[in-house]
Amino acid sequence: MKLCTPGFFCVGAQKSGTTALHHHLSRHPGVFLPSVKETHFFDDGHGEWSLGIAHYLATYFGGAPKDALVGEIDPEYLFFPEVPARLAQHFPDAKLIFILREPVSRAYSHYWMTVRRGREPLDFVDALDAESERMHGDHLSQSDFSYTRRGFYFEQVSRYLTYFPRGNLFFLLAEDLKREPQETLCRIYEFLDLPPMPYEPISEEESHHAYMPVSMGFQSLLDEKSGIKSVAKALLPVKVRRPMMDLMWRIQARNRKPFMAPAIAPELRARLRDHFAADIRQLQELIGRDLGHWLAERPSDVARRASQR
Repeated sequence: MKLCTPGFFCVGAQKSGTTALHHHLSRHPGVFLPSVKETHFFDDGHGEWSLGIAHYLATYFGGAPKDALVGEIDPEYLFFPEVPARLAQHFPDAKLIFILREPVSRAYSHYWMTVRRGREPLDFVDALDAESERMHGDHLSQSDFSYTRRGFYFEQVSRYLTYFPRGNLFFLLAEDLKREPQETLCRIYEFLDLPPMPYEPISEEESHHAYMPVSMGFQSLLDEKSGIKSVAKALLPVKVRRPMMDLMWRIQARNRKPFMAPAIAPELRARLRDHFAADIRQLQELIGRDLGHWLAERPSDVARRASQR
């Protein structure tokens, strides 16, 4: 039996709205997405790359209807440099969607996600100072602690342009989905040659709210480096491990309390904004979008600074 092959990938960036896009595309009757939102196959985050492309297609797209547009959404695919060549090797005609978020806010959101997962013991400033050293670690360390590294989008996007024609790339900003969701989704459907679909807002129950674990001990069981997961990975096949992990994540849904991150200090935001400025200017030329608002000081930061005088 011939398996369906992906016609599109949303490759990130992380913490930029890929979950919302997954939600909307999964509602479209002409689209098939894997039940696992992020397979990590092409960045080898779960050690499956060596199993081959037939394994990938059978595992994640075996149940796809023959007439569906098959795709995958995985924000790791933008960051890890080996991915573009791997995608082009197997799916050279695939269409690629990029969602990019203002890099300072993205880095801060990424930091708190790693804290909530029980993997980050440092405060934000110390974590930034330690980032360069941590990038010499294993795959998980690079994934978890790449707070500013992921925000240098110019090089990451340029890698894709080495392997794919520009016409196959579609660029979104995270604010597009927030400010003009209906118009933005219509543009995505048009890019993917899909018929339009009425926009439905994400309900309160379906929204992806931030949380902090009630028990960090249980949270550590979900850590990629935990002993339990290491043993399971060594002894059990993927088709057995996946349901076990799904069960653990369902249990974890009860081990959480609402959380709102504190505001980042205006001075730190300004320093980081300067850190990204040159890359932002290069990026806006590359993707043809005005990113001046990413470089401008936020009114809320101006107000906070004035109130502290």
